[in-house]
Amino acid sequence: MPKYQHAILNTSRWESETILEWLQYYISLGFDHAYIYCNDDDPFEMYEKLRPYIECANPFVTFHHIPFQGQQPACWIHFLENYKHETEWFLFIDTDEFLALKPHNSIKQFMLEFERDFDCIHFNWIWFGPENFDERPKGSTLLQFTHREDERRQMNYFTKTINRSAAIDPRKIGRPPIDMLNHRWPPTISANLREVNVLGEPMTEFMSNFPASAEQFMSDIGRRERIVEKAVLYHFLFRSKKDFQRRVERGTLGAYYFQPMWGTLPTRHEEFAAFLGGLAAREDLYLHNYWRDQVEVVRSRARATSIVKPHGGKNLARSAHATQSSICQWSKGQTVEEDARGAINGIITGADGFHTQHEPNPWWIADLGSVSSLDEIRVYNSLKDPGMAARAYPLVIDTSHDGQVWERLFFNDGNSPYGGADGHPLIVRARRDARYVKLWLAAADFFHLDEVEIYRAE
Repeated sequence: MPKYQHAILNTSRWESETILEWLQYYISLGFDHAYIYCNDDDPFEMYEKLRPYIECANPFVTFHHIPFQGQQPACWIHFLENYKHETEWFLFIDTDEFLALKPHNSIKQFMLEFERDFDCIHFNWIWFGPENFDERPKGSTLLQFTHREDERRQMNYFTKTINRSAAIDPRKIGRPPIDMLNHRWPPTISANLREVNVLGEPMTEFMSNFPASAEQFMSDIGRRERIVEKAVLYHFLFRSKKDFQRRVERGTLGAYYFQPMWGTLPTRHEEFAAFLGGLAAREDLYLHNYWRDQVEVVRSRARATSIVKPHGGKNLARSAHATQSSICQWSKGQTVEEDARGAINGIITGADGFHTQHEPNPWWIADLGSVSSLDEIRVYNSLKDPGMAARAYPLVIDTSHDGQVWERLFFNDGNSPYGGADGHPLIVRARRDARYVKLWLAAADFFHLDEVEIYRAE
């Protein structure tokens, strides 16, 4: 019984900077394991990036280094001879390829349609362009690259396959194996292989006189549109204009023998411009939106670990106009408005966001710009020392629609201390409509706070 149901088989060279997002993406689709063959001259950087997935109780990654440039077929044969028995299905995939499974984004759900009757499913490429980046940007591929070729005009006929391991006998693959093994199987394998595309169409016609037959098969615009609508490989092969030359610098040995063609393309300016235009013909936000939502889930989980439970709503104070009763020698701002803004800048430090002079009933006011439905107000005290924190204990909070008539929301008699950046801010439920929020002291003293947050009711 195989340990895994769906695994990915990958060979990578010069992909350490992008491999984590790629791996996390395939985890999100429900793949159970990854077999990664690093073809870098030195595997340290990639191994270090993947180490949490390799050196753990239940490793997600099986990692190997192959030191000989471009020897991808050797990696595939090594996998077939040593690991194919571990997984029911395996997908050939590069680190610049992201499988879009629409609309469910689940390999297990997608395969329900195919796993009983077929052995090999072909996924077509759709190419994305470099946007306007001269050099590779740092950060997410999926969130930054959103323009691709238009399948109504053009679509590459090459495919990658997910394969039933039991149907692939490595003894029937010649030695040395063909360098396109990850795109199509040799006749000794394909003769008994039940192969279809994502539409369930047999690949016999597609493969009959490859590549001419494949090009003819993919000339059907309706077929191309249906493929893209269902499942397709988003191929981010150029992530900057310098990536064309980068492909040559990466190496031209072994399976990389054809890379020089990309290095010379930018020198043919009109042809290069037309090529880039073709790769920017259509905006496609499918994976951008999917990954944005995935990232937001993780961000929410991360924020939920805060010792101060996040509110989750909009902090109206960030866009408010603020002022206060006075400034003094310890004020950071030169005017009352400038100093008051220190309490709504979104930066919580435990120090003073604003500071008035010593006076009777000093105050600070936020004008939200319009009457809003309030849910909660959070007050972060200055915590530089206990005596200074105690100055803000006799706190009063009033609200108003017009800045003239005030309604009491909260009063602290001074005997109830509260903190701020220590994880114990004052949290006051508002549940009322107001435009102005006024904080003041029921005492004669200096008034200073770290930050004030005013949340809208959602």
